[in-house]
Amino acid sequence: MQDIKRETRIIYEVIYTPDKYYFKNFKCFRGEQCIEIAPIMVLVGPNSGGKSSILQAITILHSVFEYNNTIAIARDTLEYYQDDIERWETFKKSFKEEIGLFDEIINFDAKNHEVFIKLEGKLETIIREETADYETISDIDICTAIKIPGTEVLTVKKHYDNRIEIEAPISKTKEGGPNYDKPKIKIGNQEYEFSSIFNEDDNTEILGCKKIKIGETLMRYFSYSYIYADRLKFERYCKEYPREFDGLYSIRYVMESLSKWLSEFGVAKELKIKELNLRDEKEFVREKYYSIYIIDDNNNEVNIRSSGYGVSKILRMLIKIFTTSGYFMIEEPEANIHPTMQRKLADLFVEEAKSERKFILETHSEHLVRGLQLAVAQKRIKHSDIAIYYIDKNEKCQIKRMEMDELGEFYEEWPNEFYSAGDVLAFELFKAQNSKN
Repeated sequence: MQDIKRETRIIYEVIYTPDKYYFKNFKCFRGEQCIEIAPIMVLVGPNSGGKSSILQAITILHSVFEYNNTIAIARDTLEYYQDDIERWETFKKSFKEEIGLFDEIINFDAKNHEVFIKLEGKLETIIREETADYETISDIDICTAIKIPGTEVLTVKKHYDNRIEIEAPISKTKEGGPNYDKPKIKIGNQEYEFSSIFNEDDNTEILGCKKIKIGETLMRYFSYSYIYADRLKFERYCKEYPREFDGLYSIRYVMESLSKWLSEFGVAKELKIKELNLRDEKEFVREKYYSIYIIDDNNNEVNIRSSGYGVSKILRMLIKIFTTSGYFMIEEPEANIHPTMQRKLADLFVEEAKSERKFILETHSEHLVRGLQLAVAQKRIKHSDIAIYYIDKNEKCQIKRMEMDELGEFYEEWPNEFYSAGDVLAFELFKAQNSKN
């Protein structure tokens, strides 16, 4: 039985646009520091200049928000989410081990001052009235109303917007370690309890819609992936992270994207992933294992275990990008990668930034930066969608945004440490070759 009716429904849309990270008295940064957000953010500068500290600060904010949300949910169903509470404790322990004691993460000139990491942005809610034709399809016990495309008429009833601040304060525990307190959420001039934002039973409205809608939108933003600059061989990677391969070879979009970019990087023209079920003497499946093959130009299947670290690095990064969403914080994406491939990294980040993925890159690669400049000059990305920061540690850590124009040129000269190394070597070589003995 089919029935068509014209119905009017209310649609709530929540839009969150973060625009600035702040951190205060964190590690080498004295006082309050600010970096503006863009789809592609690049951190460059000398070693031990503070680039990794910025990545750590951003990671702490995202992690504290994500795991505190887990704890907020767990209060109602403690037994069901017990494993997530254990993950939260593991998270706190790992950060203490990685970052150190509280006195080691606070700026030495700010012992008695507050330490926090904060994110500011714009929060909008749009309330629309939609009138459309719905076709009701009944089949035994199932009755479904499906909207007929092209029949809808949308009317914006209300549009709210306000500033939102999400802050992760850091205090000192009795044991001397850092304590990551519950995030503070402030919308306009009103502060809200963190747990209330994710309480489905709380019907209180924020900007015209239920709090839970705000919470769900924020959680989508705070999803992030951290890609380390380690030399993890792919054979070990397959064993340690098997979930990343579960069913991967059956997802057409992912496999096509992986093959496309492996071809762009000149690594292979196609990728194959084969699942191997290793069985014991009783024929029980003992564990899942995966064989990864790249297909070369001669259609030869080459097991990736026989490839170098650079190929493994590229493939691991591509798998993470095409199987997750949100923010990607990548340490030295150019590590173990040929200069020509480093330039191609810029093309990858520019292309995927169009799919609402966001990248924060810590790099020493001139080739990557030049590739981003070229993408701007070729109109493949707006200059405003790339934020490049030079971080230097002289007397104190300093952050300087290197502004770029619409032609990909920088308004100011770069510090000598970044671009001039190759020129200096070429000049020294010229002098050596032409010196008179």
